[in-house]
Amino acid sequence: MFEQNDQVDIDVIESLMKNTFDSSGYAAYTFLYLEDPSVLSKTHTLDSHFTSDNGNTFAMIFFDETTGKAGGIKTIKTPNSFSNLAIIKEIKQKARYGDKDTLFVGPPTKLNYNGTEFLGINFGMPIFSKSGKFVGVMGYTLDFLEVSQTILDPKLDFYEGDLRFLMTDSGVIVIHKNKNAILKTLPDINKDPSANLVVEAVKAHKDTILDNYIASTGDPSYASVTTFTTMGDSSLEYGCHST
Repeated sequence: MFEQNDQVDIDVIESLMKNTFDSSGYAAYTFLYLEDPSVLSKTHTLDSHFTSDNGNTFAMIFFDETTGKAGGIKTIKTPNSFSNLAIIKEIKQKARYGDKDTLFVGPPTKLNYNGTEFLGINFGMPIFSKSGKFVGVMGYTLDFLEVSQTILDPKLDFYEGDLRFLMTDSGVIVIHKNKNAILKTLPDINKDPSANLVVEAVKAHKDTILDNYIASTGDPSYASVTTFTTMGDSSLEYGCHST
């Protein structure tokens, strides 16, 4: 719509965003960041929440209070620092006009849109004008809380001392029973040399089983690494299991 028109009705954009977002089963937030809101028409109906308090940032940010169910879409006040999101900076730097296929995935990081800090990851795509000028970013935010509850569900514990955690392909832990391990690397919390073998397997995108693994408690154990990719190989993450 932005590539075909000089201006787009703000009410139409808001309605499309809310309806599309409401059909999402997992995203906690969605956002539309615009470098210049003059690409929108009928801005006399503009919700004050869409502009940051310092007046420097325009973004439509919506939160789903009932993820996976219809309704519950709430408008979030745009933070002053919203344009500093890693996903926005990356897309501005790397996006190319005419590329309709690339989905950008930001790093797992601590986020705070409305006063509540959470660990999340952003997915985004660029928006361009008819002339090919960068206009903004449309994105979704996934809160790792729901994913954590699934991966760490005690029902999946089959052995004494069983431990499951999720790492990125750079070796950063994003889901772990020990909250102090989040956003650290495995060697940060386990000083045994066998921990480095797990990280090496992860970085090499290699499925493996280590039968000589020593747990952070010092107990003899084993570890298995299973790799998987996100959409279009845009970001690689790995599950790791030890006991």
